[in-house]
Amino acid sequence: LPVAKRAAAIPLSWLAQTLGKGASYAPGTNGMSYVLANEFSVNRLTNDREMYTYFIRQATKLKEHQTGGPSLSWLNQVLTKMRQIKHWPPPSLPCLTFVGEQDEVIGVPEVVRRMKYWRNGELRTFPDGKHDLLSEVPYIRNAVLSAIVNHFEGNKQQRF
Repeated sequence: LPVAKRAAAIPLSWLAQTLGKGASYAPGTNGMSYVLANEFSVNRLTNDREMYTYFIRQATKLKEHQTGGPSLSWLNQVLTKMRQIKHWPPPSLPCLTFVGEQDEVIGVPEVVRRMKYWRNGELRTFPDGKHDLLSEVPYIRNAVLSAIVNHFEGNKQQRF
């Protein structure tokens, strides 16, 4: 969330949760699946029209499995936890992180900042990628999947 929205979201979501309204949807969201509520041209998930169409088919056929917007309680829990762990040192585990530079769902600069200090971490960015890199255009999706397999293969002997 942008700083101004985040500053308002934490106390408002806490208040809603405290007053027993935590199950209400966060402002601007509802119970409708994101892909059914947003045309491909304005979606924040993927640049791959075929994958977006697939998501729409899934949401249409599996209505009982749709995911709507976040609840105020969920939002409060996430924002509170993120504020806490922001200052924790990264664990000493190998970490491979991917981010699309067109991602409007998360704070890309915060991910970049976090990975900068991860001693055993690697950040791979995709200038043409949006939020869901595993559902992106084939060259991005394939690069991510290949890197994940290589990461696990390269670290399978390590004991954590």
